Amino acid sequence: MFRSLVRALRFLGLLLTIGLAFLATPTFALRPFGTLLPTDLFASYPSLLQLQRWLIEDVTRLSLLLTGWTALAFGLLAAPWPFDAIPRAPAPPTQHKPRRYRGLWRTLGLLFVFLAIAATVSMAVLQETAATPTIIHGLWLASILCLLLAAGLLTAPAPTVSPPAPYPHPTRGWGGLLLLLLLMLGFYSWQLATIPITIDDATANLGLQAAALAQGETTALFAVEPTLAQPDNLRHTFALAPTALLVWLTGDLLFSTRFMGVLMALLCGGATWLLAGELFDRRPHMLPSGILLEDNGQLPAIIATVLVLVNSAILYYSQGPIVLDAVAWGTLGCWALLRGQRTNDRLAMTLSGVLLGVAYLFHGSALAFGLTALFWWL
Repeated sequence: MFRSLVRALRFLGLLLTIGLAFLATPTFALRPFGTLLPTDLFASYPSLLQLQRWLIEDVTRLSLLLTGWTALAFGLLAAPWPFDAIPRAPAPPTQHKPRRYRGLWRTLGLLFVFLAIAATVSMAVLQETAATPTIIHGLWLASILCLLLAAGLLTAPAPTVSPPAPYPHPTRGWGGLLLLLLLMLGFYSWQLATIPITIDDATANLGLQAAALAQGETTALFAVEPTLAQPDNLRHTFALAPTALLVWLTGDLLFSTRFMGVLMALLCGGATWLLAGELFDRRPHMLPSGILLEDNGQLPAIIATVLVLVNSAILYYSQGPIVLDAVAWGTLGCWALLRGQRTNDRLAMTLSGVLLGVAYLFHGSALAFGLTALFWWL
C-alpha cells in the first residue's frame, strides 16, 4: 500500500514538473508577460491584469528559475521510488597504525580550532572598523589554515597500506579526463586573443571592475560593490580577484577576462568528473562470457563531464567567469564532502565547507550547493 501511494505521488510530481517546464519554455520570448497570454483570459479573470506589469527582465528571471527547479525536480523524480538498495563499492579493509602521542595531536588540534575561531572573530570585528585590508586578508587566510590543520590533526590516523580493492574507483581513470580537458582547452582558446565584433555587458562590467582592482583603486577583497550595469546588484570584490590578478600579470584586459572564463570552465568540468565519480561509484557487472555490462561508474562520470564542458562553451562563450567560478568551487565542495564521508576523513569534510564558502563569495547562487551538501550530510 505504501509503495503504491509513493508511486502515485511520484507520477503526479512528474506530471506537475513537466507542466511547469512546458509553461516556462514560451516565456523565454523577449516580450512582456501580458503579451504571452490570450486577451480573452484577461476579460474572464480581471485579477490577471497585474501580470501585464511584468517586464522582460522579470519574465526571463522567472523562466530561468522555473526551468532550473523543474530540471532538478525531474532528475529526482525520474528514479523509481522507493529507491532500491544500490550496490556500492565496498570499502577495502584498512589497518590503522597506532599514532604515537595521540593526546598531543588532539591538544594541538583543539588549539588550532581555538585559533581559527579567534582569527574569525577578530576579522569580523576589524571589518567594521577602518582597519588595514591587509590585516583582514591575513586573518582570513590564517583562520582557514588553522581550521584545516585542526581537521588534519583531529581526524582518524592515516591508514597503512591496505589490500587493493577488487576494482578501481571511477576517479582512477584520470587519463581520459586529461585528454578531454586538453581538447576543450584548444576549443575554448580558439581566437581567444582576437577582438570580437561585440562585447556583452557582463564581460565589459567584469573587466572594468577587475582593472580597477588590479590598479589598486580598491584594496578590500571582502567589500560589497554595485555592478556597473545594474547598481542594484551587489558583488563581492573577492569575485573579481582572479581576473584582476590575470590583468595585473598580462596587462591585457580583454584576454584576461576571457581566459579566466576558460580556466573556470575547465575547472568546472574537472569538478564535475570528481563529483560524478563519487555519485556513480558502483560494482561492475559482467556477463558470464566476460563482457562488461556495467563499469564502475567511469562512463557516467565522463558523460556528465562532456555535457558540462559542451554546455559551458555554448552558454558562457566570451562571457564573464563569475558564475562559472561559483559553480566550479561549489561542485568541488560537494565532492569533498562525499569523499570525506566515504573515507571518514575530517580534513576532506572541512575542506568542503571552505570550498562552499569560497563559492558563495563568488556568487550568491552558490547557496544551492550549500543546501545540497547539507541535505547529503543529513
